[in-house]
Amino acid sequence: MSSVIFIETLKGILKSSGITYKELGKSLKLSEAGIKKILNRADLSMERAKQICDAAGVSLLDVLRMSDESTLNVKKFSDQQAKFLIDNLSYFNFYMQLAYEQKTPQEIQREKGLSDKVLFKYLKKLDDLTLVKLMPGNKIVFPGGTVARVSTVGTSLERLKTQLTIDLITKIESSKQGVLFGGIFFLSSDEKISLEKDLKEIHEKYSRRSLSNRSIKKIKIVPR
Repeated sequence: MSSVIFIETLKGILKSSGITYKELGKSLKLSEAGIKKILNRADLSMERAKQICDAAGVSLLDVLRMSDESTLNVKKFSDQQAKFLIDNLSYFNFYMQLAYEQKTPQEIQREKGLSDKVLFKYLKKLDDLTLVKLMPGNKIVFPGGTVARVSTVGTSLERLKTQLTIDLITKIESSKQGVLFGGIFFLSSDEKISLEKDLKEIHEKYSRRSLSNRSIKKIKIVPR
């Protein structure tokens, strides 16, 4: 297992759980800067990793398991999950903000002006559907690891792709930010498969970088 992948996985769990470096440092009797330094090194010891996991309330074994998958999770919906989400689009949008936009429940609550009761209702239902694991303090982790891509293939959610694409283009047009690439390619079947593989690798590379940037807030995030 790559120590870099382990650290990035751990950062992603801390981020999705809403645990700040300041809170972590207080538990470990270290400064916020000290925690940042530890989590930006490639040689994190297992002893220190266990201390961080214990302070964050997560299992070291779970983090190791997620890391051993070596790739970020591609979420595929079960029939039960897809049926509920297509019938309750507000829950689908809420889940996508958590998983795809990598926002914490508290960030969504502030942006949408949700009450604590409504926030808990959303999180509890997603927990019941095993889309997230609800933790104390309305914090969450994703079963199977941080979500890199959401697949709707073969489900009733597939038809939402067109509308989501239209919404994205509208957002980019109005904000004058973001980039869309397109082109017409004359490729053989093998070349098409190779292209898709390369694009997935690029997507994974920058998904990991995005998670790292968000967790240490070292840049102003501009959605793409």
